[in-house]
Amino acid sequence: MTKLIISLIILWATPLLSQQLICPENRTQFCYEAIDGELPQIIDGAGLELLTEKEFIGDNCQVSRVRTTFRLVDEAGETVSSCVQELIVQPLQETVLFPRDTVVYGVNLADVVDQSVYTAGIFPLGTNECNIRYTFADVVVESYPELYVFRNWAAENFCTGEITAARQRISLLDLPNNSITTNVADCGGNRISIDSIQIRRNGQLIDRAFCFRPFQSLHELLNCMSDSLLQNDTDVLTLDLLDIRNPYIGLSTIDLIDIRRHILGLKRFDESCRLEAADVNRDGLINGIDLVELRRLVLGIYTAWPFGEGPHIYVNGSRRDKLEFQKADFPLEQLEIIVVNQGNTSTN
Repeated sequence: MTKLIISLIILWATPLLSQQLICPENRTQFCYEAIDGELPQIIDGAGLELLTEKEFIGDNCQVSRVRTTFRLVDEAGETVSSCVQELIVQPLQETVLFPRDTVVYGVNLADVVDQSVYTAGIFPLGTNECNIRYTFADVVVESYPELYVFRNWAAENFCTGEITAARQRISLLDLPNNSITTNVADCGGNRISIDSIQIRRNGQLIDRAFCFRPFQSLHELLNCMSDSLLQNDTDVLTLDLLDIRNPYIGLSTIDLIDIRRHILGLKRFDESCRLEAADVNRDGLINGIDLVELRRLVLGIYTAWPFGEGPHIYVNGSRRDKLEFQKADFPLEQLEIIVVNQGNTSTN
């Protein structure tokens, strides 16, 4: 009998859970962050409807508040439970940082000029979507053999009425063969197309418009640049032909046949360049292992170049590891570049 009385007393003393809301916590946020998405916790809300009312106090130019009232109402529209969440919204006061001058490759002029979608990677920093609007106007300047797009930026602050302006230079450095002559071939005498060229002085990228007169050949352009850029004997002018760094250029089953004929003595390679290319794995020998490795290259079994750092290079008949030039190399009378892609031995 005593146990029953105690149980009844405990049951009578425990309050029944009522229908109620528990609001998200109050918080502080920046003006560009979403003010929607947080919902209250609903306890025993069956048959009830959740209503939301927002009150905006202030604007984006000062500290403002968003007060959200949540209400649970029954079928008669009577409020069963309610709670309030308050967001304190801080405006951004960042200094506008405009993008730096940049260089782009592999795009057409039409892909850049007046194309806002293109600015995704070079948009101003510190973007304040609450009270700043960015606009730009492009001006194209042709300076053979390159093109420049001067992007004139403007940032308008709606709160202060202030307009900040800046100019950015976008350089299009693709250099098609029809704009300047490049003498680049493989060991078989097959011409290699060069679309992109970079020139560096002591590791620093140089603007090729440094030499304003249009040149018909690459070695004339280098001669012009060397006059001013190579002041000391230790200065180095580096030429990077981006396209020749692909070690799979020109490989085919014809190369397999050529190397097999060389191994069998049916048609031997005489040129040092082709002998070097036939040594596919660069172990100093030309044998069946090179055929196996070349077949793997041709079939795409290798996903990365496994033999050294890529193609070797001959400049005007002399072997070089890099296309580097010093003061003593100039003036150049010609610039014939032979690229030794391992396995690429076939002729025209």
